[in-house]
Amino acid sequence: MEVSNFSSELSSKLHGYYEYLEKTLIPNLKSDLRNFQTMMETMMKILLKKGIIIQDPYKYEEKISDITPVSTETFPDSERLNEMSARLAQFMARLDYLNNYLHISVDTLDFNRLKSLAAFLKFINWDNLSLNHPESHQRAMAHFFSRASGPDDPLSTGLIKDAVNQLNIIQKRIFEAFRKITFFKREEYKALVRNSLENILNEARKINNNDTEEALKFVKKGFSTHIRGQTFIPELIKEIFQEDDPEHGEPFRQDLLKKLTVEQPKKKKPTIQDFKPMLLETLRQLSNTGPILESALKKLNHNSALLEDKKMTWGEHFNLWLKNLLGKKDDPRVYEVELYDTQTAVVRPERIDFDAFIEVVEREAKQMGSIALKNSPLYVKLIAKPEKEILNFINEHFVDLSRIVEKINALDVYFKTEMPKSKKNAIKGTKLEVMQIKTFLTAANKSKLEYLNAVEEVEQLKRLGINLDN
Repeated sequence: MEVSNFSSELSSKLHGYYEYLEKTLIPNLKSDLRNFQTMMETMMKILLKKGIIIQDPYKYEEKISDITPVSTETFPDSERLNEMSARLAQFMARLDYLNNYLHISVDTLDFNRLKSLAAFLKFINWDNLSLNHPESHQRAMAHFFSRASGPDDPLSTGLIKDAVNQLNIIQKRIFEAFRKITFFKREEYKALVRNSLENILNEARKINNNDTEEALKFVKKGFSTHIRGQTFIPELIKEIFQEDDPEHGEPFRQDLLKKLTVEQPKKKKPTIQDFKPMLLETLRQLSNTGPILESALKKLNHNSALLEDKKMTWGEHFNLWLKNLLGKKDDPRVYEVELYDTQTAVVRPERIDFDAFIEVVEREAKQMGSIALKNSPLYVKLIAKPEKEILNFINEHFVDLSRIVEKINALDVYFKTEMPKSKKNAIKGTKLEVMQIKTFLTAANKSKLEYLNAVEEVEQLKRLGINLDN
């Protein structure tokens, strides 16, 4: 390809690659970053619940305006608890800022931000956790997971193992996305230089035939005048010399155009054996709600006890003591809450028998926790069932979990409203748990829809008389 035709072809390829990044890669990247945060939150909850880490001991309240890496400086093992608790708290705060406040697009991800984000997300290398790792923060995480795991708590062990595995997979996908965006940014930079310094580059090529370093100095002289706000990058200017060389640049031009060509993914022909893994992925997403439900349960019980104590007079306390002495059951705790119906957008009143509701949530948390363990009797029994029965199980528990999370949210509002001012600071809110459960329900629903779409596609092909076995 002649150099004169290369410019127009390059421009077209760059535009196509930009469209691919903006419409496909960036949405996937955002999804991966959200999932990364969700898995981190799940893991942090387990470590906090077991007392392996503590709430940030230094109470850092940093004002975040951009993402910067968390310190990986060495610390002695004697300071492991405080140092890693603080650093993990910083990491989670910045991760939340990344997902909820930072605008991510091809245009906003420049070289510096990409470098900073990559350094930030490399805080923990999830593929290399070892008690003998030379870096103290990596050793600390391995130590924490070792303490959280064990035969006496198979649920936490399974959840930790799954979280580390998922974080490793997601982290690699994120870095691969950064690599592709960085590649585009390099080529975008080179295109800007070509368009802005055409005459200067032509003169520099003559010099380059004899002395590349002198050619770079020549380009640099005109760079700041013609291109403001950009850093001069000698490595990329050399690539321009290489690609635009009339005699020797053809292989480099072809290679670049090939790398910028976005291939449309070929749809794999759906096969029946591919369907069950989709359902199992849906189950996995649902099972993530187990430890979150347990956390919400503790907070709800705490808030209820706080509220009931506030309501009782001395005489009522005495009557309660007498009932317990005589073995009589307590009166049921019934709370008048307002439930928001997402389908009709109507708020309706409902009486919640708190004790009965707690029992329902406990059963659901236990089942979801059991499904999270691939060697548990429930999971083994479930995956042996036909797809239709697995789908029915998913639909049933999806509805149950949706109703549970609505009531948890309603009770949270109720307790905050009814609690006296003197005790409001002692309330333990469940907004985080509600948000996390909704996130997993959304992911589960997406996975289920992918399964249903795949099944429907096969059924349509069958109706058209197409043999899928060929």
